[in-house]
Amino acid sequence: MKRFRLDFPKYIVIIIGLLAIGLLPAGREAQGADGTVLKKFFTESGLPNAWVKGVFRDGDRILVSYPGGTVAWDPGEGKFVPYSPGIGFKGSFVTGLAVYGGKTYVGTEAALNVRDGGKWTSLDRFQQVQHSEELLYSDDKSLYALARVMFGGVLRYDGANWSIVNRGAGTGIMNNATSLLTRVGEVFIGTTTNGLFYFDGKEWKVFTTEQGLPGVWVTSLGETPEGVWVGCYSGLALFQDGKIRKFSTADGLPSNKISVLKVIKDKLVIGTMDGGISIRDRNRFMNVTMEQGLTDNRIEAIGAADEGAWVGTVNGLNLVEVR
Repeated sequence: MKRFRLDFPKYIVIIIGLLAIGLLPAGREAQGADGTVLKKFFTESGLPNAWVKGVFRDGDRILVSYPGGTVAWDPGEGKFVPYSPGIGFKGSFVTGLAVYGGKTYVGTEAALNVRDGGKWTSLDRFQQVQHSEELLYSDDKSLYALARVMFGGVLRYDGANWSIVNRGAGTGIMNNATSLLTRVGEVFIGTTTNGLFYFDGKEWKVFTTEQGLPGVWVTSLGETPEGVWVGCYSGLALFQDGKIRKFSTADGLPSNKISVLKVIKDKLVIGTMDGGISIRDRNRFMNVTMEQGLTDNRIEAIGAADEGAWVGTVNGLNLVEVR
């Protein structure tokens, strides 16, 4: 009679393979190093559309927007269900969410919705700028709303009044803004065609390829202890002390086409348009693509999760470990 011998190296490889293709439960018990894909979500998880356009955190709730609408994770149901905020809320496709002054602000295709306690009100426009499809950003002093539509622009709310952000008389409305970030006394605004607008506390400056940016189409901004990161369609840049350092595939990035940046646990999570994600840690880039388990290499959105990062693609949602 032949004695059965367990081949441990082969057994471990099989277990890892089963986790990667989702045949074994994935979750906190399947923790690994940075970049481990813990869970994957498709239409069978309640997503009406596998094309994820945005991921937002509203307290303990996770909101996921897709072309045409938004769903929220229901832990009781164990799946995503239609997002139904209640009376006074306008729109269905969430584009931005921020908390400022004890109130929650949610941007949609129809309005800027404001939740004060359990009651919703909505704002349609300020002067010539429509509150439509806005990205939202807040700090201790202000709430910023970036409307990326024809009658859009960058708005600032100080808790009492709204104002239009521009670079001075005669510069026009910033209706091509894609992203915004503030530091003490500084404002960074990314644009689609004009590079990076930077306010140093005294005056506005413009950074384009002539000043070192990889390209003039800025898609996203983020800040880590290293400095302010500028994601461009043509590469990644680090803004430090008024100087710009460029990064590309030659430095380890999986793609030069940066779609979204998100800082999670002081680490920069970089989404690309065709190369998956990369996690910046200790001066290196660690890449995670479909080969490591992502549902797609085209990244549309990144959001913060307890375990690390929600990564939305054109083909499903991923939960990725970031420590």
